[in-house]
Amino acid sequence: MTQLKYSQYDKDGKVICQLCGKSYQRIAAAHVATHNMTMEKYRKLHPDAPLFSIKFQAQTKIQNQSNKKDLFLKQQNATIEKVSDEDKEQFGASVDDLDNLQKEM
Repeated sequence: MTQLKYSQYDKDGKVICQLCGKSYQRIAAAHVATHNMTMEKYRKLHPDAPLFSIKFQAQTKIQNQSNKKDLFLKQQNATIEKVSDEDKEQFGASVDDLDNLQKEM
């Protein structure tokens, strides 16, 4: 773990830029560019420094969980619809077969 010049977060949970000490919701490439630096170089110089505020991280985590839940439900619904269509075809043929048998009797 490398020593950071500033603490990771301010009192409000915002992330602190390790180059200038200012607080942000996230350390963006545009901000790092004001220090004539790329994000890649920033990450190499400060590999242990967070890039996002605590609030931003929590919101992203909630959004990711919601997206995963939505994706799971869509996959489940698609599976159910596929099985239902297959069942309709299978049972439809069976009903026709029964109707034909009854007519033959």
